[in-house]
Amino acid sequence: MLNFLCCYQMLFSHLLYQIGIARADEK
Repeated sequence: MLNFLCCYQMLFSHLLYQIGIARADEK
């Protein structure tokens, strides 16, 4: 269970990272 939460956190962090790049690229 703990491993799943860690994996999910990493995936969520990656998503936010991609969104941040997309927004920065728009400007």
